[in-house]
Amino acid sequence: MPELSVPELVTSFEDLVARAAAVPRPVVLVDGGSGAGKTSLGERLAPALGAQLVSLDDIYPGWDGLEAGSAAVVADVLRSEDPGWRGWDWTTQQPGIWHPVDPARPLVVEGCGALSRAARRLATLGVWVELDAASRRRRALARDGDAYAPTGTAGPARRPPSPPASTRTSMPTSPGRSLARLTPSRGGGVRRRRCRSSGRSRARA
Repeated sequence: MPELSVPELVTSFEDLVARAAAVPRPVVLVDGGSGAGKTSLGERLAPALGAQLVSLDDIYPGWDGLEAGSAAVVADVLRSEDPGWRGWDWTTQQPGIWHPVDPARPLVVEGCGALSRAARRLATLGVWVELDAASRRRRALARDGDAYAPTGTAGPARRPPSPPASTRTSMPTSPGRSLARLTPSRGGGVRRRRCRSSGRSRARA
């Protein structure tokens, strides 16, 4: 599969599946802002590829866990030996059980922070999902309710990152419709920045 040098708009779901399935064991990272449609795309893409699905919402260690969740993609989920991930028990606020990942089967990882520079180098495709701000907020409020409403964010990784300046492209976003683009295999990924007045870290592409 040829490497991308700039972000490329995905023309259809079928196009995305075909691009991913061009290698024997595809690994696809799906990232984007809160409410953009990452989980919906991941849940549709995984069965189409016969892939395992890992959601970072199951990994973040608490409300301030974006950085740790993003790091776990490289350190645990995508590592070559005994890959897997450890869940987070929100009831006890303690690490949960270990979930092994089959290194022979295709894999889809979705969530804010999935598309770091280090993780992108280990993946077949990186997919950035975009949606207009009003629609994202409406969807996030419907999903997260009061957890989203007080600050306009929810969870450890909800504010949408923006694409890297070196590879930024102009692309219209239609209200209520998510767009997806493939990210470069080199030079893309996320940087860290503050996203909330509380000082939580989040990922910025």
